Amino acid sequence: VGGTPLRLKLGPPSGPVTAMLFGSPGPLPDRIRAVYRISVNRFRGDEDLNLVLSHWSESVGTSRSGI
Repeated sequence: VGGTPLRLKLGPPSGPVTAMLFGSPGPLPDRIRAVYRISVNRFRGDEDLNLVLSHWSESVGTSRSGI
């Protein structure tokens, strides 16, 4: 498994979402397409929604919809 867990900010600057990627071999490209699940991060009495990435690939092109 190895790698370092990465905490990512995904989405537009107006409303980024926190995401985690476990077992990453290193930094990701600036734009990616991702498969994820929603998770609740509970830490010191606080709860936040996170995305946990299970797979990603580099995004090519300029389409915002990914099509």
